[in-house]
Amino acid sequence: MFKHKQLAALLLTLGSLSVSAAPPTGSLDPFLPSLSDGYEPTFGGDFYIVNQAAPVELSFLHGSAGWSFVISVASLDSNKNIISNWESILNKNEQGYNNPNYGLDHIIYTPTAGATGLLFKIDVNSTGNTFYSGSAINTADDFSHVLAYYGYGPEGQTIIAFEDGGNTGFNDAIFYVSNVQSVPVPEPETWAMLLVGLGIVGAVTQRRKHK
Repeated sequence: MFKHKQLAALLLTLGSLSVSAAPPTGSLDPFLPSLSDGYEPTFGGDFYIVNQAAPVELSFLHGSAGWSFVISVASLDSNKNIISNWESILNKNEQGYNNPNYGLDHIIYTPTAGATGLLFKIDVNSTGNTFYSGSAINTADDFSHVLAYYGYGPEGQTIIAFEDGGNTGFNDAIFYVSNVQSVPVPEPETWAMLLVGLGIVGAVTQRRKHK
């Protein structure tokens, strides 16, 4: 019985989602998919790297912000500690949207070695506010300023949308992002434990059939 409880706990851990901050109360930008499309957004969730040997690619899709801001990304370890410098992926100023290092259509971010997740932040120059993604970050207004739609893109990419605080439409910057997901990638030891647990369950099942 104890082994069965351990296996159940492990399966729940692998399938759990991050605790989300409060969702917005207003209408989302019409550019974003709706619930009628079969895609439900994740507000305030964490972003985990799918393939740690591959870069994260971002493509800017849409933005209609009036305020000035900078969006940056950093690498996280498995304990959600920042292990890299912040890298700017988007500037929004009076001249419009631009990227300091790449074209907006193909932004490449290479996570730091050993990174398992990503943290995004939006520094709003017009108000002096800074907002972060992730369930581990508490915002002063108790409002998630980053949302995601997983698997929505034409090649299975994630849509990530940012809100600078001017409204609740999440229309200030919207990206397609590859190589991210909402749950951690299990470590090899975790997979080994899962396989052992499944083997135990299978053996017990076979024994019961023979009784």
